[in-house]
Amino acid sequence: MELRHLTTFRAVAKSLSFTRAAAELGYVQSALTAHVKALEAELGVRLFDRLGRRIVLTNAGVSLLGYAENILELTREATVAVGQPGQPQGPVTISAPEVLCTYRLPAVIRQPHGHTPDR
Repeated sequence: MELRHLTTFRAVAKSLSFTRAAAELGYVQSALTAHVKALEAELGVRLFDRLGRRIVLTNAGVSLLGYAENILELTREATVAVGQPGQPQGPVTISAPEVLCTYRLPAVIRQPHGHTPDR
């Protein structure tokens, strides 16, 4: 199950429109249709009933929407917890001989401290 398929499914399920979801996500409508069809094939169920120009969630679609929300939220939380690329993360260990610690290290420690966010 691909995250982009779940993202597409959630957008379509919330708007009940492939056209609006495509505009929201910046995809062409045919890509969204392919994502949903791939998800339906993988799960072996229909997620939407297509009623002419309207679509409605099936019972399986309603069930999946809750899981998709949880999965996508956990993905967002994991991304935040791990950190963004290019952003400083984690502890910094600095060591130096005692003489340097007394005279040079205080200025070195103050310099990066002003460039990192407080936690």
